[in-house]
Amino acid sequence: MRSSQPARAVAVAVAAIVIQFVLVTAYMWSSARLAPRDLPIDVAGPRPAVTAVTRQLTRTDPGAFRITRTSPAGARRDITGRRAYGAIIVGGKTPQLLTASAASPVVAQLLTQVVDKMAGVSSPVRDIVPIDSNDPRGAAFGAMLLPLVVTSIIAGALLTLMVSGVPWRLAGLAVFTIGGGAAIAAAAKIWLGIFPGGYFTLAGVIGLIAIAVAATVDGLGSLAGLRGRAVIGIALGAVIAFALGNPFAGATSAPELLPRPWGTIGQWLPPGAGATLLRAVEYFHGARAGEPWAVLAAWAGGGIALIMVSGFLTRRATSARVVAGAEPSIVAAGPSRQADLGHGS
Repeated sequence: MRSSQPARAVAVAVAAIVIQFVLVTAYMWSSARLAPRDLPIDVAGPRPAVTAVTRQLTRTDPGAFRITRTSPAGARRDITGRRAYGAIIVGGKTPQLLTASAASPVVAQLLTQVVDKMAGVSSPVRDIVPIDSNDPRGAAFGAMLLPLVVTSIIAGALLTLMVSGVPWRLAGLAVFTIGGGAAIAAAAKIWLGIFPGGYFTLAGVIGLIAIAVAATVDGLGSLAGLRGRAVIGIALGAVIAFALGNPFAGATSAPELLPRPWGTIGQWLPPGAGATLLRAVEYFHGARAGEPWAVLAAWAGGGIALIMVSGFLTRRATSARVVAGAEPSIVAAGPSRQADLGHGS
């Protein structure tokens, strides 16, 4: 036994190093490689000026922007409708920049730098969808997502390991979703005041993010637990939500600034979809919120389905064991019972 301890210690240390390397590298890589990649922006104004600016942007930063030519009014509609991060209005002495810091303070700053460099002077900037004044750099918004995901992973793991029975696990998920969403929304909206939207909408979105993560972890853990490997299922859920979901969520930047294709993949996972949905409902009146709603609902529904499937399989296996255990007793009792009847006659 003692001779195996050194090998076990080395194996555990190596596994920890691999996990550490993957997590730290994922977070560093997503931050170190921030750059615009097909970032949607508008250019508006007279056709010759629009053509010149479009050509200049394409030549200076090829592949950085996905440019739409429109009118100034159309540019404002595109920004408030979350179809563009900003717009360059040309035709005057200097170009004017329209931004939406609520969509991404990082992108708003990047566009300001691009336009100033292009014009050679500081251009006028109008932030038509500003981020909340209590969180001017979006730091609190970004800081909220990580602990929300981590605590949801913990909740799903605890429900898997400590609560038996599908109804009680679902009840635990419901309490965690409603109570957690209400409490965090109260802290973010009422106490800190970092969101301009309604309290109940905010609580609903936060609760949906929480159950999408917790139900996925619980569902995978419950299914793997049928073979005595619940920890493996829990770990898989944590990898999906934390190791992959968080660094590529774009919560502090934007999906279009992240390395390809991870910015897109991040929007298919609960943290990325949750960050996008929070921005959409809190600042843009729900514009283009359908996709993140669907992504979060799919993860939550999928996790709940896995929990229910694991419960069904557990009941079926239990019934099979009961039947298998009863059959020998019936066979063995048959002749004895017949002998008793014969003796009685």
